[in-house]
Amino acid sequence: MSTIYHTLINTVATAFNTPSHSSVSIPICDESKDQFNCNTDWLSRIFGFPVSDFSIKPVGGGMTTLTYRLNITAKQESKSMFAKYLVYEDEPFIARLFKFIKGINLEEICKKEVFFYNECYQVFKTHGIRTPQSYYAVLEETNRPEILNVLGFKSPLRGVILMEDLGNCQNYPLCTTIPEKYAFSLSTKLAQFHTLNWYQPIHPEFPFECKPAAYICFFNLESSLFSRYPSKDKVIDIINNWEQIFTILTEPKVKDALISFSENGSKLDKYYTNDIPPSQELFQHHTLLHGDFHSGNIFFLTEPSQEDPEIQDIKDIALVDFQCYGYGHPSTEFSYFLLNCVDFDPERDVMLMKVYYDELTKTIPPEEYPWEVFQREVEIRCLQFVITDFNNHKMSPEMMNKLMDLFVKKGLDMEKMLKSGTQKYLRFAHIIEKWNQENTWERI
Repeated sequence: MSTIYHTLINTVATAFNTPSHSSVSIPICDESKDQFNCNTDWLSRIFGFPVSDFSIKPVGGGMTTLTYRLNITAKQESKSMFAKYLVYEDEPFIARLFKFIKGINLEEICKKEVFFYNECYQVFKTHGIRTPQSYYAVLEETNRPEILNVLGFKSPLRGVILMEDLGNCQNYPLCTTIPEKYAFSLSTKLAQFHTLNWYQPIHPEFPFECKPAAYICFFNLESSLFSRYPSKDKVIDIINNWEQIFTILTEPKVKDALISFSENGSKLDKYYTNDIPPSQELFQHHTLLHGDFHSGNIFFLTEPSQEDPEIQDIKDIALVDFQCYGYGHPSTEFSYFLLNCVDFDPERDVMLMKVYYDELTKTIPPEEYPWEVFQREVEIRCLQFVITDFNNHKMSPEMMNKLMDLFVKKGLDMEKMLKSGTQKYLRFAHIIEKWNQENTWERI
């Protein structure tokens, strides 16, 4: 990563009620160890006024962070906010080695998020992209050789972000699909987000080498030690192994689609990149991506409709969790949104794509990014995402069950994850059927 991140360690937070930054560095409170903790003196230094009391309540978290609701009392007035605390757990050597091979650098993504909440959230807000206001964003680390990470040593890195409580919002957990009207509003918002950085960075210090970390992993968009193209025999073996657990794989349309991909998938090899491929029509555009644009990272700010108070109108949409942002193809992000946030419906998929594209081309000339190109890119990314997921089923059901137990401990609903997976495979089968009918494999 750019050396700019190394200058961000111990950057101070903003004052409580103003977006301007303090010039005094305030380190993370000593009470914060494996879990976030603090004291009134520390909070008073952060906000610049006396804090008389506070409470901390865990409210969830992700694979590398824990989130807490922090209620503080000052001058007989209570304020609520969220504290996001970086969590580094001891991991077996194999788990850490796998992350290293897949290019998942946890220090890097945490530095990116601290940079965003210190430097960029206000810029995006000014341009109509709502994110929580940052009060304090700090990362502390001890320099050490990278080899120690790979060998499984626990990292001494700690990070804290205190951010605005957005209030009464509608939010949908990871792997939960969102209502149709929310999906259409979100398609528009995503296009607006992408156009802000289309020609030049909205913030002058965004390093161009940033990559959208989650998409690199989930779409397998870099060189891989593992085969992307399971053979026909391997496809059948995996389906037979998983037919009792993940029944969608045995559906005739899905099974036929997976076999068809095994026979043609190598034709997509040139599109397994986050870079701009040379001498071709597809994937020629880069912009800044959120990097993990799923339902759990989106908050809908709503209010009762004036026509019908029983109906909630969307007042605004707020984006959170800026750990994985980076430059990449806009169609990659749209595909990730479609696969993770929307139940499969072929007609609605096209409508959502058109809503996004119509909003995008208010700023970007259509001849610069033709509709047919965008549509084909989305189809390719959907196929790549699902086949990456399918390749994960090469492990035994017993090993997968252990992995699922880990997800459950992290608070993920496995029933919803399986339902979400079903929708992905139905979309995959529809695209393969369409491509076979239209002879697309010969032209791709």
